[in-house]
Amino acid sequence: MTSQTIEDRVRRQIEGHPFTRDLLPTDTEALTARAELVAFSTRDVIFRAGTPADTFYLVRSGVVELTVDAYSGFPQVIQLINEGSVLGWSWLFAPYVWKFDAVAATPVRTIAIDAAALRDHFVEDPASGFRVMARVAAVMNERLDATRHKLLHA
Repeated sequence: MTSQTIEDRVRRQIEGHPFTRDLLPTDTEALTARAELVAFSTRDVIFRAGTPADTFYLVRSGVVELTVDAYSGFPQVIQLINEGSVLGWSWLFAPYVWKFDAVAATPVRTIAIDAAALRDHFVEDPASGFRVMARVAAVMNERLDATRHKLLHA
């Protein structure tokens, strides 16, 4: 497969992802230039708490478990991340370290975006950074609401 074909495939996947719907073409191009398609098998570790948060994931298909080590010594699933959503936002905040573990509960296909390069782009183009960050913030808000609801009804 040629690099042009690969880039076209990544671009199509990014443009078709719900997170990027209605972003400006320059924003989707910025994401595409820093992205690759990455797949994980069931039970693959996508990232571990305490390790460098260097990737922003758009989940194309599958289910990811976000877990935290519980006092029992066994991981506690705190959230399931599904197709069409995003995975991870620790890459946005220094010291850029994951706070949870992420494990593929099923086969998972993602668009993996180089987080450091994306942060650099945000410095160069603050308007683009604002538009993308606003979407990430909306996801964070939804996830916090879901966690709050889960805690109140546990």
